Amino acid sequence: LSFFECGDGLKKCFAENRIDFIIHTATCYGRSGDSYVDVFATNLVLPLELVELGLQYSVKAFINADTFFNIKLGLNSKERSYITTKKLFLKTALEIVKGGSLKFINMRIEQMYGPEDREEKFVMSILKSFLMKEPSLDLTRGEQKRDFVYVDDVAAAFIKAVENYDALKIFEEFGVGFGKSITIKSAVLKIKELTKSDTILKWGALPYRKNEIMDSKAAVKANKKIGWEPKVSFDDGLRLTIKSLTKKYVRDNG
Repeated sequence: LSFFECGDGLKKCFAENRIDFIIHTATCYGRSGDSYVDVFATNLVLPLELVELGLQYSVKAFINADTFFNIKLGLNSKERSYITTKKLFLKTALEIVKGGSLKFINMRIEQMYGPEDREEKFVMSILKSFLMKEPSLDLTRGEQKRDFVYVDDVAAAFIKAVENYDALKIFEEFGVGFGKSITIKSAVLKIKELTKSDTILKWGALPYRKNEIMDSKAAVKANKKIGWEPKVSFDDGLRLTIKSLTKKYVRDNG
């Protein structure tokens, strides 16, 4: 790995280095004190600049980390702006790359989880509650279904896109997941089982969000083009995540 400071602008980085692929995973969720400017700068302005530089400097492909979230989902306004900016970037980028040589590969990631994830993300927040021995946990009825995919499998999907870009059209989209979903309730119960938690689960204590996505799973048919499918089962992925998180809590708490 080589690291470059971008204080002098991204253009200098492209002008001084041969860049074949841009793998764009920077994201601002509109949480933890993020401003609206942060959200728009990270999710819209930055990647658009990268796309234009990619065209200018004959980059082979732009590989984009996209989200499965619905733009109508009932979130706070900053979190909705995260989804809005992601969707607007995709729409604008596709207009920019039309007729050019830069291939645009959109990786639509389902419910990703794994070690070192942010603690407010779903799997990590549940794990934290169990490992910290919270007496009870308020939940929805848990009927929503998600396609859980481990972070290492997601990384492997990006690598496969790079390795097989020659066979791809100017725009391709791949569903990063198993193509099948499980309920939130079954996921939480599995996490509870693996952590041996005594936390009382209060199903139905929380309402569903407005326009809740009741079932999301990856469209995997196109994935044959890049020869990718996930390898890590939900059970194994949870075990790896629990092991990592347990080590972190032991380290942080002496």
